[in-house]
Amino acid sequence: MSHEQVSLTSRVAALVLANLETPEAEPPTAVKELAFPGYPVVAKAIVRICGALMTKALAGGLLAFAHRGPLPAATRAPSERQRRSLRERPVTSASATSRRSSSRGSAGRLFWVSSVAQLSVPFAGSAGSSIYMRKLAHGIVRHGAAERTPSWFDLDCDAMEIPEVKYAHNGEVSIAYQVLGEGPPDLAFVTGFVGHLEVFWEAPQVGRAFERLASFSRLILWDKREQGLSDRLGQPPTLEQGMDDLACVLDAVCSEQAALFGISEGGPMSVLYAASFPERVSHLVLYGTYAKLTRSGDYPAGASRERYERWVEATAPSWGGPVGVELFAPSLAADEGIVAWWARLLRSGTSPRGAAALLRMYADIDVRPALAAVTAPTLVLHRADDRLIPAAHGRTLASLIPHARYVELEGADHLAFAGDQDALLDEVEEFITGSRRERAPERVLATVLFTDIVSSTEHAAAMGDRDWRRILERHDEIVRKELGSFRGREIKQTGDGFLAAFDGPARAVRCAASITDRVTSLGIKVRAGVHTGECELRNGDIAGMAVHIGARVGACAGASEVLVSSTVRDLVVGSGLHFEDRGVAELRGVPGEWRLYALDQTAA
Repeated sequence: MSHEQVSLTSRVAALVLANLETPEAEPPTAVKELAFPGYPVVAKAIVRICGALMTKALAGGLLAFAHRGPLPAATRAPSERQRRSLRERPVTSASATSRRSSSRGSAGRLFWVSSVAQLSVPFAGSAGSSIYMRKLAHGIVRHGAAERTPSWFDLDCDAMEIPEVKYAHNGEVSIAYQVLGEGPPDLAFVTGFVGHLEVFWEAPQVGRAFERLASFSRLILWDKREQGLSDRLGQPPTLEQGMDDLACVLDAVCSEQAALFGISEGGPMSVLYAASFPERVSHLVLYGTYAKLTRSGDYPAGASRERYERWVEATAPSWGGPVGVELFAPSLAADEGIVAWWARLLRSGTSPRGAAALLRMYADIDVRPALAAVTAPTLVLHRADDRLIPAAHGRTLASLIPHARYVELEGADHLAFAGDQDALLDEVEEFITGSRRERAPERVLATVLFTDIVSSTEHAAAMGDRDWRRILERHDEIVRKELGSFRGREIKQTGDGFLAAFDGPARAVRCAASITDRVTSLGIKVRAGVHTGECELRNGDIAGMAVHIGARVGACAGASEVLVSSTVRDLVVGSGLHFEDRGVAELRGVPGEWRLYALDQTAA
């Protein structure tokens, strides 16, 4: 692809982001009449904006939009259920309105996002991707530019395609289960405290984890009796009943041998099943679990019985809300959508009385006598700072299972789906399959801001080390305060300046302007450069050509000047920012010529 096409595709992708930030801006004609061989790159960039969840179908949707023509023949027609779901959604009417060429207002300006979103619904390869795009489009109409981009949980997820729920029958007790993936091998997932097969899928993090497990196995999910969609008989199941129910589900899906993945309270039953039926268990994976929960003379790792009972007594009156979310998933406790989903999962999974009965039963479980009888290859995983079940439980468990491998992961989340789930699932996949997939670098479209103090060496020489250090500290405070005000993320300090990333270009430009203005009170001046492009995320840092371009743009800026690339200038159209043309420049180490623009701070 030519440099001109690469530039155009990156600009179009940036314009999608700009539309989310400033939807009042009409997409330029170049976007509406887009037709060139590089269109999949645009789709790829939009995918990354949306969290890398859309599949190649989005490229087909974008092509259909760009050409105003039919979808490629390879894409299948939507099902009647999907058509009906779209017809019943408010976003559908917004998109229909947007198709009229004479339309204006938020619905009309939304066409180039919402039409792709709707086209993607029938064709997306993952369940989470289509519902996200529909929420994204609907959220822009509902909330507009003044409010946040909608979260995953702004709408219900009934359009998400979840596996069919079936029932296995253990005598008169019906156990709900789902199967996805093809395998071999078979992988039976044994849930923890409370579960519900359908509510699980409402959280994209959970659905993503299930799909990852199903990518290398035939994944078997089931609701334990007394929970979710399985029969509720008024009393928690014993470990023996749980084993019988699991065997019943495996028989129903014709699984002669399976790997077991026991999570939290599902761990002790998984251990007992592996010890009792070694011929049916190929691998045993245990995460965030224990052999014994409460403390005793020969088990100091457990919680005191008194403290545990106080927690149980406090749980029932709070049932219906997000009980314990700060312990189960501290990294997600500030996410309103996750908190609401967690409360719904608990309510749907069991009742207040059922929860209390389960917790009291867990307090009496001790499977240590069975650990020596486990012969299946065993992997024990635990997060180092788990707030609910301390890692000492996992270490003790692994030490008592013959030849078990123990891996301690970073993080404080107890829920396997929270935090860095890829690190956890990488270990599971490698243990069961013998190979670890190579993770492609995560890439996102972001706006980078570089700042630098002008003539810092001369200032330091004139002031002396002590006084200059005070100026630098005050400078750093100002920059960090402005980054917080404009939702920027500090990546790192670069000598006497900062590298920061933003999810919106207009905020980055305004932040740069505010920084250059405020630091003048310290008797210093700052230069700033802003560019938007595709960046690679690396352990909290960012890299890629976009970062190099941003640094070079910043180096071209003068004292108290905010210099931006043409990409940034294009995507903040309608934001009220004004620029002066600084002409074409060659950026060191960057191919081609780049037109740069200086922010008119008198009009900003």
